[in-house]
Amino acid sequence: MKANPIFFDYLKNILTQKNINLMNAHIEDQMFNSSYSRYMIHRYLSMSTYPSISNIIINNLYTLEKMKDNESHYKFLMKVIPKIQNSFIRYIKWLVF
Repeated sequence: MKANPIFFDYLKNILTQKNINLMNAHIEDQMFNSSYSRYMIHRYLSMSTYPSISNIIINNLYTLEKMKDNESHYKFLMKVIPKIQNSFIRYIKWLVF
């Protein structure tokens, strides 16, 4: 039995895997709407070390916010975010003095 997908599964698929079958399996899961958080997806994508991803989010923010459901949001990000190599996204930014 497969475990229910969590937030990091969605993020990994958007950034590194780009697996359409996996995306469809995520969307069909019962827990999709409760485990998919647009805010957290945007937050992690904006902290990526690839500046093009932040620019894509900023340029499409109005479109992303107007989307009515999580499914269309997920599909849109799968199309517009370029596939990248495995990378670590640091959630906490370190201050350098």
